[in-house]
Amino acid sequence: MSTPRRDYLVLWLRLYFAAHLLYSSLRYFTLFEPQPQVPGLGGQFIDVLTAMGIFPFVKALEGAVGIALLFNRFVPAVLLIELPVSVNIFWLNFFIVGRPRQLFSGLQEIVLNLIMIAAYWRSYAELLRLRSLPSPLWARPVRGSDAS
Repeated sequence: MSTPRRDYLVLWLRLYFAAHLLYSSLRYFTLFEPQPQVPGLGGQFIDVLTAMGIFPFVKALEGAVGIALLFNRFVPAVLLIELPVSVNIFWLNFFIVGRPRQLFSGLQEIVLNLIMIAAYWRSYAELLRLRSLPSPLWARPVRGSDAS
C-alpha cells in the first residue's frame, strides 16, 4: 500500500474514532438517544461508577478525546489517555456483558485505539527509551550538540 493511501486510511480511522467517541459522549450528556441498559454485573459496575462521579468524567473525557482527534490535536497523547478507557470498555463489554451489541462495541473500541496507536507509533519512541536523561523545562538546550 502506498504512503498516500495509508495516510488517508489513518485519516479516516482517526475521524471515525473521533465520531464514535463524540457520539458516545453526546449521547450520555444530551440524552438525545436513551442510554443502553447494561444487564447484570456490568450494569451494577456502571451504576457504581455513576454514583462515584467517575462515569460522567469518563464520558467527558471521551468527548474531549473525540474533539482532539477530530481537529488533529495532540493525537498521540490523547490516544494514550483514551487507552485505559478503551481497555475497560472492551473488558466490560466483551467478557462481563457479552451480548452481541456489546461484543461489537467493546472490540471496536480497543481495535480502533490500538490501530491508531500503531499508526502514530514513531511519536512514542522517546517515551520508550530504556534510559533517559532528565530535561527540565528550565534547562537550556546545548548548541551544536545532540542533547540526548
